[in-house]
Amino acid sequence: MHALESGGAADETTLIHGDLMLGTRNRQAFYRSGKQPLALSAREYTTLETLIRANGEFLSFDELLEKVCGTGIFEQRDIMDGTLYSLTRKMRRMGFFITQRGHRYRIR
Repeated sequence: MHALESGGAADETTLIHGDLMLGTRNRQAFYRSGKQPLALSAREYTTLETLIRANGEFLSFDELLEKVCGTGIFEQRDIMDGTLYSLTRKMRRMGFFITQRGHRYRIR
């Protein structure tokens, strides 16, 4: 992961992970410097950003749940399951893999 800053403000950071570029200020993801942002829901974007910021480290399902949905009530666990499923499918089409070891996840 590479982080680029413009203007020195933390909210203007651009994260780069391989061919993925995330503009954290406008909360958009781009593939291979494309002009059109990837079609990601707000939860998918937050999950992707969280995984990229982990810089190759595995994150537990509960860590992702807390960062993306807040608390771990039952309904939100189902939402997080769906988010991980749909994000994994989208990333796989571009050659990225959200790997799972038990209930821990990372992007590579």
